[in-house]
Amino acid sequence: MRLIETTLQTGHYPYLGGVHGGNDPLLNYPLTGSGGRPPLFNFMAIFIGKALSPFLGLVDAVGYAMHFLPAIYGALLVIPVYFIGKLLFNSRKAGIIAAFLVGLIPVHLSSGHGSSYSLFDHDSFILLLLTTSIMFLIMSLKEENNKKSILYAALSGVFVGAITLVWVSSQYVYTLIAAYTLVQMIVDIFTSKINAKIVKTSLTTLITGYIISFPLFFIKLGIKPPLQFYIILGVAAISTIYLAIGKKKIPWIISIPSLAALGAATVAFLYVIKDTTNPLLRPLASLSKVIFGGVYHTKVSLTIAEAGTFGFSRVVMSFGPAVYFAAWFGAVLLIIRFIKKREKEVILFLTWFFIENYLLLSAGRFINDLVPHIAILCGFVCALILDKIDYKSLAKNIRGIGLSFRGLKKVVKLSHIGGILFITLLIILPNAYLAFDAAVPYGEKQKFADNKGMGAFGLSLYKEQYWVDALSWLSKQEANLKPEKRPAFIAWWDYGFYEVAVGKHPTVADNFQEGIPPAGNFHTATSENEAVAVMIVRILEGVCKEKGKIPQEVKNVLNKYLNENDTANITEWIENPEKAPSVGEPIGEKYDKQLSKKFRVRPENAIYHDSVKILANLSDENITWLYHDIQNITGKNIRYYGVEGYDLQIFNVFSFLADKSNVVQGAPEDDFLEVWYKGYEVSQTGQPIEREWRVNEIRNMSLEERKNIRITGSEIKYKPKFFETMFYKTYLGTPSQDNKLPYYPLPTYGMKHFSAEYISPVKYLSPYARLQSGPAPAVVIAKYYEGAIIKGKVICKGQPLLSQVGIYKNASIWGNNISIIHDNTITDENGSFSLISPAGEIIIKVNIGNNILKEIVFNDKNSSIYKPITEEEATRKTKNYTRNITIVIEPATIQGYVYNDFNENKSYETENDTGISNATITIQDQYYGNKYTVKTNKDGYYSVKNLTPSQYQITVTLNGFEIYNESKFLKPGNNFYNISRPKNATLTGITFYDKNNSGSYDKNEETPNTTVKLIYKKTNKIVSTTVTNKTGKYKFRKITPGDYILEAYRINNTTGMKEYEISEEIKLDENETREHNISLELAEVEIKGYTRYNNVTIGNVSVEFTGANIKNNTAEYNSTTSNNLTGYYNIKVKPGTYNITAYATKVENNKNITYTYEGTLVVNIADKPKWHNISLEKTMEQ
Repeated sequence: MRLIETTLQTGHYPYLGGVHGGNDPLLNYPLTGSGGRPPLFNFMAIFIGKALSPFLGLVDAVGYAMHFLPAIYGALLVIPVYFIGKLLFNSRKAGIIAAFLVGLIPVHLSSGHGSSYSLFDHDSFILLLLTTSIMFLIMSLKEENNKKSILYAALSGVFVGAITLVWVSSQYVYTLIAAYTLVQMIVDIFTSKINAKIVKTSLTTLITGYIISFPLFFIKLGIKPPLQFYIILGVAAISTIYLAIGKKKIPWIISIPSLAALGAATVAFLYVIKDTTNPLLRPLASLSKVIFGGVYHTKVSLTIAEAGTFGFSRVVMSFGPAVYFAAWFGAVLLIIRFIKKREKEVILFLTWFFIENYLLLSAGRFINDLVPHIAILCGFVCALILDKIDYKSLAKNIRGIGLSFRGLKKVVKLSHIGGILFITLLIILPNAYLAFDAAVPYGEKQKFADNKGMGAFGLSLYKEQYWVDALSWLSKQEANLKPEKRPAFIAWWDYGFYEVAVGKHPTVADNFQEGIPPAGNFHTATSENEAVAVMIVRILEGVCKEKGKIPQEVKNVLNKYLNENDTANITEWIENPEKAPSVGEPIGEKYDKQLSKKFRVRPENAIYHDSVKILANLSDENITWLYHDIQNITGKNIRYYGVEGYDLQIFNVFSFLADKSNVVQGAPEDDFLEVWYKGYEVSQTGQPIEREWRVNEIRNMSLEERKNIRITGSEIKYKPKFFETMFYKTYLGTPSQDNKLPYYPLPTYGMKHFSAEYISPVKYLSPYARLQSGPAPAVVIAKYYEGAIIKGKVICKGQPLLSQVGIYKNASIWGNNISIIHDNTITDENGSFSLISPAGEIIIKVNIGNNILKEIVFNDKNSSIYKPITEEEATRKTKNYTRNITIVIEPATIQGYVYNDFNENKSYETENDTGISNATITIQDQYYGNKYTVKTNKDGYYSVKNLTPSQYQITVTLNGFEIYNESKFLKPGNNFYNISRPKNATLTGITFYDKNNSGSYDKNEETPNTTVKLIYKKTNKIVSTTVTNKTGKYKFRKITPGDYILEAYRINNTTGMKEYEISEEIKLDENETREHNISLELAEVEIKGYTRYNNVTIGNVSVEFTGANIKNNTAEYNSTTSNNLTGYYNIKVKPGTYNITAYATKVENNKNITYTYEGTLVVNIADKPKWHNISLEKTMEQ
């Protein structure tokens, strides 16, 4: 789109790259880039657009041309397919059927590399040109007339040249023709049928194509020959040998091994030069990389869907199952025919067919290139069936005997019916259905049978729609500057072409897969300092490419903030990436040692890893100024960062291509996330138990352990570091809870230098990223700001106020205006603060805790202080980028009434309610500690003025009872709080002794005549005392709500001691009638005495009371130690039967002495204190 737009504006086709073509300043920023896209495909859209412009206007006409031309090219494919089918099989019928089948192959209709309407892709045009070139080549090979044969070969060359003027990888068609020529010559040598026509045809085709495309080669390479030239040279050399073998009549048993040796030597030579930097040999080196590394041989290709291979079922269904298998049956028949006849056109077609299948095995994106082959071969099989069954004779017989049933029965055979059923039910109808599915966009499928049975094929434009909306916004930013002078945009490479075409800003990474290292390292940077460091390194890369090295003036800027050694290192690494220390380091060794040996840090990433480590250690202020100065000295800057929901799914790709992770290749985890398996384990009873396992748990299991485990899927679990990445903080932002995605997005939350300037509106929700509450926005574009400085003081009552001050900026999220914090600080002892601000109508909020004391919106355009922050201030392009403000917080006043709410409407009304006088109100500042006490007047009114706004604990005490205790925030200004006296509570219940240990009251367990005391916990004052009646019931009325202690006990009338007792806490709420049964426990009895031996006191003896092992024993274990001097001990135990043991060790006369005792004691309920002296026995060490 950008190429077409620029061509229309200037009249010249731009950015061909190379020696004379020039680079696009908007791509691969700031290095500049060019995919070297040849002009013919785009010129076709311009020509057609110009032709339609009188009817539609030039812009719309060109736009429509871009939409429909790929579909037209796909439709025109039927012409060369028809002629190839006709020429190859000498059958118009085969050609017609093949042409018909082209329109029924689903992958040809819907694939991104097919002929879809609205997708301006050159693949259908290339396929049309290539098939047409092969068609003329077949015509040349079959033509007996020498002049006509040369003319057909030249026409084939015209289309070879056209392919060169469309496709940057046009060397493929030269390689294809060279491969056919080589195969044909080997066959001829083997059969001793040397034919100069092969040489003439091949060289005429190749040379014609090269001559037509030579101007393009010259623009891009100057006088250096391209790979196409070497291919022609190679064909010419082989042709010379071929003709010499024929002339000398050298037998094949000598010539073919000699050619094999020559081929081996050539391959060896290509292997040796595959990494050469010699400019003359670079074209051959690119061919060598394809031979030894595959069609896609870079690390990037491991992450691209179209560069991966497709499963067999997908390949089959892409063409239709019967069509695909019929085509391969046709290929087998064609091979048999070749073996018998060795026709040149058959060799050409089979060579083409098998090379395309090899490419398909290398990468799925080549699947469309098989469309003509599958159609031609299946057409051949269908025509063969029709000819063998001889429907002509059937039709003739039917005309002769009429349409009677008896007549039809005589002439119609099962073969006739089988042929019709095969072609109709297996070829036409299934493919017609698949083609219909492919032709209907995803968004329209629900109109047909509720989308049931559809969806295997089809295209959707939703991603394009939401990106166009986002980038249209971007195109309006810095509109006063030329696109190449605008701040650059960094995102993943998939969006680069969209951005330069629609957003009209330079892009760091683009679809030519340039700029991936900075993009990957930026996405995975775990701080703003790291992100800024990545941008610095990227700009230094651009300067190095432009100047050939890092200029001294740039080094001087680095030295201003770094020491000379760090500057020297960064400079050396950028100028020579191979010298970066981390080059060759294993990636993710601690997670998968074996895999880390295969994938190591590459130089292009090492310069980021190592340089960022140095730069990110700078303070925020220093790295901000370093980047600012680098921008000024170089004239380059990167400010915009774009992310979308799909990036969440491919985050592994970012870390993989940044050389920070191997999860894409099967590592169980990395620094950012971990893969878990989900499934179930079959228990011994046969029941499935859902479980999940770490990858290494499964790997380390034995076969025996695994046999009962079924894995049904996998799940990504994020680590804390993931939530620190630039991707997460920019796209979602919300601090994570429990390492999970949040409920609600807050893009750029807490980021000082990045502000979410664009967030997709609610109509564009991401189909790829789901939060806990629903989808996330489709796209977020953030902008980098050095930041204006907002400085000042917060004061209250003329004194500095300790508070939190933050800078916020509003963003529209899901249709709601949300304030997102960017910077915040705590004021110092002088009340001072300093904050960094983005541009726009920012908001300053002063907080204490979670409570806002004041908000200041910078939206007063008539104020020099409170006007919106300008772009110049936020980017520090003006000397005066600091605003000084004093924030005055108004004191707080609290006032109100303490009252009896008689009408219970929770509102103080003088005519219905009465104030409570002499209530004590205490207000204590929970942050600053200040405490204030007042009493209500005769009307119940109270007032406290000149308070510091804060969180206060407010308590109201009346007659010794706390009737109110709440924490309230007192905002600046007046705060009205009326406090109603709470309604009294009632407490009632039964006291009981739990004889059967059931844990609750049962009949006949009640304890009458039990004293129950209600004690106010706060003052420990007895509020009321009562005695239970004969049913054990007690009751307290008119109790002020609050926290109390219940004490209950019953006295034995004989001993005067307690039989039962308990003490427990209880909280009573307002207006509550509480039923609370009190479970009593046996009262403890005091046991005391002396520990003696022969009436001599022995101190420090351990005494243990252990319940005897008898039925219904209520004894409970307890222990004590006798006094060290007097031997006196005192202990309280529950009633019951006890085994008493005592034990002590002493050293007497240097010998160890042991004192022991064993005895029993029965303690009865309500016993008076009991004396129990312990007579010890002595054992002396022998």
